[in-house]
Order: sequence, then structure tokens, then C-alpha cells
Amino acid sequence: NVRKLMRLAAEFESREGRDLRGLLDFLAARAETDAEAQAATAAEGHDGVRIMTVHNAKGLEFDVVAVPDLSRSLLAGARPPLLTLGREQPPRVGMQLRRLGAASVNLYSYSELADEARERDAEEGLRLFHVAATRARRHLILSGVVRPQPNAETKPSTPVIERIVAGLGIDRESDSAVPVPAPEPRSGLEASFEPSEIAVRANLPSPDRAAELRRIHAGDAVETPQRMGPPPLVQRRPPAVPNRPLSYSAIAAFEECPYRFYMERVLDLGDGSDRGSGRAAAEGATGPARGGRGERAAQGAAVHSLLEWSAVNEWREPPEEMARRHGIAVGLDPEASEALLGPLRAWLGSDLLARRVRGPEAEVRAEVPLLLSVGGTVLRGSIDLLVERQGHPPLVIDYKSDRLGDAGPAEHAGRYETQRDIYALAVAEARDSSEVEVAYVFLERPDEPVLAALGPAEMVAGRARLAAAIERIELGDFPPADPDRRNWDLCRNCPALGRTCSGPEAA
Repeated sequence: NVRKLMRLAAEFESREGRDLRGLLDFLAARAETDAEAQAATAAEGHDGVRIMTVHNAKGLEFDVVAVPDLSRSLLAGARPPLLTLGREQPPRVGMQLRRLGAASVNLYSYSELADEARERDAEEGLRLFHVAATRARRHLILSGVVRPQPNAETKPSTPVIERIVAGLGIDRESDSAVPVPAPEPRSGLEASFEPSEIAVRANLPSPDRAAELRRIHAGDAVETPQRMGPPPLVQRRPPAVPNRPLSYSAIAAFEECPYRFYMERVLDLGDGSDRGSGRAAAEGATGPARGGRGERAAQGAAVHSLLEWSAVNEWREPPEEMARRHGIAVGLDPEASEALLGPLRAWLGSDLLARRVRGPEAEVRAEVPLLLSVGGTVLRGSIDLLVERQGHPPLVIDYKSDRLGDAGPAEHAGRYETQRDIYALAVAEARDSSEVEVAYVFLERPDEPVLAALGPAEMVAGRARLAAAIERIELGDFPPADPDRRNWDLCRNCPALGRTCSGPEAA
């Protein structure tokens, strides 16, 4: 469970950035989606029968519990992988070679590792049965089909019902009772208990029993008067888009290509990394750098964490050893510390930092979380740097690690209009300000910040643009981007590329 949480957190951070509140909302929404089929089991005070998995029954207790299908093999549905690794260090290796028209060949320690895996799977199945059986307070019903003759030996796949019948010595041919001795009271406890027994009912196959099961009770039908009102259960139609919190990067992804948004953020296909242009993927990516955009994303994440440290340490330059550790944490080469410190030094020497950020009169906060309600939908995110000075509008500073190339910072900043609107609206509402300044600082050229002042008119227009984008998402229409807008920067690593979408036109 901890490893799964770590994996989900890493995927969320690579997609949305470092946002603890957003991660908690995402996990809650995902848990709600996964457990929706069992939601009705939480209702109390009814006479119905609750059907749930053993995992969902953990921590619960009921007066009567029935555990069916105990004749199912403990290894049903399990297939050993072609490549297996042992759990020791260094691990043993096993491989199975499949051949057409001939028997498979087990290489190295494959047979031993496969046997160990079957043993572990069987033990887990028995633990789950123990959980199910211990949910009962008063009455436990166990059912399954047993063989007429006992098995010669107990194997990992031996069903639970066969183990119970063999362990208790139950008669397979007739009804019986298994005596249970009275439990002994704890030392010092003045109490006595009566012995009990486990009732066993054998349902033997016979022609009479088969005829009884086939009998149709047509004459017993009773006409039921029709009643007015809603039906007791209504089939729920799930929304086209999961009810999960939206972020700037999610809206930006939808505006770039609705179809890719659908594949990655609705169907959860792909790994959520290496997104197209105009997104915040380079800001908050984690995990090993994979070269190209993956390496740039990892470098951007490390630079952002170092900038955050510098902001809360009086804008000092981080030590080289710290930069090296931050680089290693995101999968960069240990020798990449200089590449991480270079952009940070450029920012520390910039005019914007000296004029608008430094100084005792400025209140500066780094990594400020934000929530913004638009059209009944909550948008979330975080601000790299929020600067407030008496008599001046709040200033939002957002670091960008984009590669500028031949384009200038102003051209690149045009891609972040949605993010700018969210920043301005959230800060204006939180600080009760009629004007907000947003500055994009491209770390390749921090002396050329792109500043924009947004007043009431710009904020009204920005809210309208956000509401329109959210409405299009909720409509559930996800067409691919127009062919003339497709390029490899947008389409690279898309799960639909080459499958359900042709991608960019060939040059």
C-alpha cells in the first residue's frame, strides 16, 4: 500500500506539480471511484443482504456472514510470469522460454521461483479467508463443493473447503456435527463455558435433487399490486469525465488536444509524463530522467526546489552539495549540479529580484497553494512566489524552465494565458485586491521577465474563458486537435499516437 501511494504521488506530481492539497483531493476522488460499486454497503439499518469483497469487509463485523465459493482453487487465475526474480540479494533469476509446437523450457531458477510464488499466493488466499471468516459475530456460513474422495496431498492450489473438510475430519456423505471443546477461561477469570459444535450439511447430488432445482413454480406466482413512486434502486450513469479537481495543467492539456486529455486524464492511459508544450510538466516532474524532454523536466523540478530553498533562506545560493543531492533525487547525473545552479545564480542577480522582491517592506511567500471556484468547479494549483508590498498590487512570480530557442520570453508567455488568469483571480479573491500583477521569469533569461497587470476587466474576461473551457470539458466531447495544430512536441508519447490517432502529418 505504501509503494502504491508513492507511485500515485509521483505520477500526480509529474502531471500537476507539488500540491499536497491537490494530491489528497486526487486520492480521495480515486478511492471514491474505485469503491463506488460497494458504496451501498455502508448503509445501516436495513434488512437487505450486503455483498462485498473480502478487502472491503476489513474492519467490519456482522451478525451473520456467508462465505461462498470456497471450492475455488487458491491459485485460480494466477499465471506465473515469463521472467521471475528472487527476493534475496543478489536475486536469483528465472525465465521460461515458450516455443511453438514444443514444450516450454524453464531456465535458471524458474521452477523454484515459480513454486515459491505459488506458495505465497496460496498463503495470501488463506489470509483473506481468515479475514472473511472473522467478520461474523454470531453465525458463520461456509459453503463449497467437495470431492467424493479426499485428495492424496495438500497442494498450494487446494481449495479452502477441501482443507477444512480434511482438517476437521468431516463426513463427506451425510450430515454431521463437529464437536468443539469448551474454551478455557483466562487465568483469574471466574467463568465457565459450554462446549459447542459446528453443524455440517451435506447436499448430495441425486435425480430428485436435480428435479427439485429444475422445477418451475408457475402456480405459486402472486400478482403484486403496482405502487407509485421511484424504484428502490436506480442505475447510476457515470459522468463522461470523472468528478476530480481540475488544475491549470489539466485545462491547458484540454485546450491543446481534447483527445489526448481524454486518453490520459479520463481513461488514465499513459504515464502522465512528457506532456506537450505550454504545460507545467517541466515544473514538478519526478523520477529518473529519460533524456530529451524528460531530462529537462527533471532539471526544472530540481531548479524549482532549489529556488524554494533560497526563498526561505534570505535568497542565498544553495551549496553545491545540496544542488547535487537535489539532482540525484530527480534522476540527474551527479555532475549536473552546475547546470542547476546556473539558472538560480542568474535569477539571484536579476533586476526584478532586487527591485520588487528583496527588502524588508516586501512580504514574500514561496509555494503558495491556491483554490479557485469557477462555475461550480474548484481549480487548484500553487504559486511559485507571491510578493506583497504596502501600496502595491500583489505580484505573482512564476518560474519557467522552458527552452526558449529562437523565440523570446513574451512569445512563450502567451502559452500560459490560462494559468495567468487562474493566478490573478485566486490572488484577487484571497487578498481582496482589484489588481494583480503576474510575472513570468524564464530562467534562461531572468532579466527579461514578462509582466502583466490584470484589472477588473481582464479578470472578468479571464473568468469567462475559464468557465467556457470547463463547460467544454464537462460536455464530454473530446475531438483530436486539428491536423494543422498537431506537431511532435504535442503528440510525442501520446497513448493514442499510431493507434486511434494518426498524429502529425508526415513532413
